[in-house]
Amino acid sequence: MIALQDVSKTFRASGRDIVAVAPTTLDIGNGQSFGLIGSSGAGKSTLLRLINRLEEPTGGRVLVDGVDITALGPKDLRHARRLLGMVFQSFNLLANRTVLENVTFPLEIAGQSRTAARRRALECLDHVHLADRADDYPAQLSGGQKQRVAIARAIAPKPSALLCDEPTSALDPQTTESVLDTLLRINRDLGVTLVTVTHSMDVVRKLCDAVAVMENGHVIERIDLRDRPAVATSNLARRLLESAAAPAAPLFRELAHV
Repeated sequence: MIALQDVSKTFRASGRDIVAVAPTTLDIGNGQSFGLIGSSGAGKSTLLRLINRLEEPTGGRVLVDGVDITALGPKDLRHARRLLGMVFQSFNLLANRTVLENVTFPLEIAGQSRTAARRRALECLDHVHLADRADDYPAQLSGGQKQRVAIARAIAPKPSALLCDEPTSALDPQTTESVLDTLLRINRDLGVTLVTVTHSMDVVRKLCDAVAVMENGHVIERIDLRDRPAVATSNLARRLLESAAAPAAPLFRELAHV
C-alpha cells in the first residue's frame, strides 16, 4: 500500500511561499490502478513525485509497503525507489544504447550480472511485445514503442508500483491504446500498483478503478469508479462523471472555468 499522511509541498519563489500541494492524506491499495486528475497546475504531478521523493516533501510522511520513504537516507532511498518504477511523458531513453541496453541499465546499476540483467530485460521486453526490437536504437522506434520500452525498463527491477506522469499525452490516439493496454496487462497480470497522472478521460475510463480529483493543490474528492453509479459531490468531480458518460471526451477541455 502507498499511504500519504499529511504530505505537503511548498515552493519559495519571488520572496513568497507557493503551496503546490496542501497537506494531503491518501491511501492507494496494493494492485490498484489509481488516477490523479485535475486541470493544469492543480498539483497532481508534484504529488506523484512526492511519492518517490523526486520532490522533497515540505511536511508529512510517505509510506510504501510500510516503509517510511520520507525518513530514508540517500542509500536506502535508492534501494526503496526500486519498488517505485517511474514512467515519464518524454520516455527518457538513452539514445546511444540499444533497446535491450536501455532496459538492462537499472539492473546493472543495482549490481546484477550482465547475464541476469539481459535475461530479465528480455522478459520485460516480451511482456511489452517488443522482444523483436531488442537490438534496435530508440531513434528507430515510434513514440508508442519508445514508451513501451520505458515501461519495460521501469518494471525490470520488479517494482510493486509504477508511477506514471502523463504517460500518453505525447502520443496519438491509436498509439495511446497500445500503451494503455500494456499498462493494464502489467497491473492485472503482474499485480503492479499503478498511479497515473492524466488529463484524459479516455485514460481514466480505460485504466483507472479510482481517482483523486485535485484543485489548487488540494485533493477535493476521491471517487471509486467501480461503484455503479459512481457518486461525486464537488462540481469538478460531477463534471468528470458527466464527461465519463460521453465517448472520447477530453477531461479538462472545459474545466478550466469551473
